[in-house]
Amino acid sequence: MSTTQGFLARLRGLFQAGVQFGGKRDLYAVYGWMNNPQHRDFLAKYQHQGMARRIIDQPVKALWADPPKLEGDDVFNAAWQDVLAKVEVWHALIRLDKLAGLGKFAIMVCGFDGQNSLSSPVTQKVGRQLLYLQPYGEGSVDILKYDEDNTSPRFGRPLVYKVSPGSFEPERRPYASQGARLGTQFDVHHSHVLHIAEGALENTVIGSSRLEPVFNELDDLMKITGGSAETFWLTANRGLHINIDKDLELDEDSKLDLADEIEDYQHQIRRVIRTRGVEIDSLGSDVPDPSGNFDCILSLISATTGIPKRVLMGAEAGQLASQQDRANWAIQVEERIAEYGEPIVLLPFIRLMVMAGVLPPPTKLNIKWPDAFKMNPLERGQTSAQMARSAANLSKSLMTIEELNQLMKTGERPVQKMPAPAFGGGPFGANASQAQLPDTSPSGAHRLTIFQPPLQHAEAPAKTPAKTPAKGGVPAKEPTVVEPIEEPPLIDEERPLVIFLTEEECREIIGFGKHPPIFDETDDTANRGKGEASSDTPPG
Repeated sequence: MSTTQGFLARLRGLFQAGVQFGGKRDLYAVYGWMNNPQHRDFLAKYQHQGMARRIIDQPVKALWADPPKLEGDDVFNAAWQDVLAKVEVWHALIRLDKLAGLGKFAIMVCGFDGQNSLSSPVTQKVGRQLLYLQPYGEGSVDILKYDEDNTSPRFGRPLVYKVSPGSFEPERRPYASQGARLGTQFDVHHSHVLHIAEGALENTVIGSSRLEPVFNELDDLMKITGGSAETFWLTANRGLHINIDKDLELDEDSKLDLADEIEDYQHQIRRVIRTRGVEIDSLGSDVPDPSGNFDCILSLISATTGIPKRVLMGAEAGQLASQQDRANWAIQVEERIAEYGEPIVLLPFIRLMVMAGVLPPPTKLNIKWPDAFKMNPLERGQTSAQMARSAANLSKSLMTIEELNQLMKTGERPVQKMPAPAFGGGPFGANASQAQLPDTSPSGAHRLTIFQPPLQHAEAPAKTPAKTPAKGGVPAKEPTVVEPIEEPPLIDEERPLVIFLTEEECREIIGFGKHPPIFDETDDTANRGKGEASSDTPPG
C-alpha cells in the first residue's frame, strides 16, 4: 500500500464510529458490533428478538390503536365513512408504519377503479372508488426515477417505483421460487403511492430505522441473556468428584457397577449411590446474576427510544407502571402525532385520496386525536368523583332568571334543595343530561346562569326646599323632603350581570369535556346493585 493510500485509509477510519487512536483501535470490532446494519439485519432482529419487536410495535400501537376522528363538511364526512367501511384504512396504516420503522422508508400502493395500469398517472375523477391498500417495505421497493425539475413541487422526490412482492422476507417463503417472485414485479407511478420515512433529516425520502440507534445494544442484550443462561447451565450443577481409596483395588466389574451407579444418579433414575471405599464430593454451584447488566442495557435502550422501561417491558397496563412513566410516554406519543403521525402519514393520505377523486376537497377539516394518557378504571372513577364534587360546588353559584329576579326584589336568595352531587340526578347532578338542564335562555337552548352580585343602588341625595323667612325675621324650620327611590328594574336576559354558559362550557369547567365520567350513562339502581355508592351518599 502506498503512502497516499495508507493516509486515505487512516483518514476514512477517523470518520467511522468507534475508531480511536488514529484508526489503531476499532471499538466496534472489539465489541463485536456491526458498523453499518442494513434492512435485512433489522428484519432479522424484528423476527427473532422480542425486544426489537417491542421497539417497533409499541409506538405504532400507541399511535393508531385508537385512531383519530376526521370532521369536515357533510359531503366529506359521508365519503370518508364510505372509505372506512369498504377498506381497512387503519389496519393498512399500522402495517405501513411498522414497515417504515424497519427500514429507511415504506410505501403504500393505492388501487383505484378505472385504472388499467399502476404505472400510469391517476386522473382525478369525482366519485372514484378506492379498491385496496397494500404496504411494502424497503426490501421490496426500488426507486427507478426521481423528479429532477427544480421548478416542480415534487423536486427530489420519486416519480416511479419498482415493487417486487415477496422480497420482504424470502427466507420465510421456501415454497416460492426466485423466478416466481421476480415474475410479479411491477412499476408504480407516484400518484398511486403514499411514501413515508421516519427520522428523515436532509432527505425527506430516506429516513432511518427505529432499530438503528439501538442495534448494538440489542446485540449486547442477547449476549447478557444468552451468556448468563449458558453460564447457569454450566455452573448450576458442576458435577461430582469421585475419590477412590488408594488401597482399594477394583476389578473391571466393580468399575462398571460404580459407573452405572453414578450415571443413574446423574440422570435422576435413582437418588442413592451405593459405594464401598469411595468418597463422593459435590463440586458445588455458582449461579450468576445478570440483572445489573441487563438493567443497564435496558436503560440505554429506553433513553434512546424514549419508551419508559416499564412500558418497554410490557407492564404499562398494571400498577407496576408509575403515573410519571405513563405521563412521559403520553408526551412521547403526542410528539410523535405532531411530528410524524399527522403531517407525514395521515394528511398526505387524505391529499392522495382528494387528488384521485375518492374524497371531495373539504371546506374545513378538523382532526381529533384521542388523549394519549390512558387512565385505568380506578383512576377514571377517582376523576369522576372529583368532577362530581366540582359540579356540586359549581351548582351552588348557579341561579335561574326567576331566582335572580326574586333576589333583586327581596334581597334574599331563595332556598333551593340541591340534589346529591355524587350519583344523583337533577339538573346539576353528576348524571345530568341535556334534557335535565333548565331551559332559561331566550333562544330555547339549554343554558345555565352564574350569578354575580347586583349593583349597589345608592340613595338619592335629599333635596331641601328654599327656606322662607318667618315673621319677625327668624327663618322657620321646615322638614327635609326625601324623594322616593324608584325600585330597581327586575333583571332580564340582556343585563350584563348574568353570564350564560352552555352545557358544554359547564362541563369544560368541571372537567367533563375531556374525560367523561364512567357513571355518566349508568343507571343509579344498577350502581347500587353492584355495591357502589348510592345517590344519597356523596363521594369521597
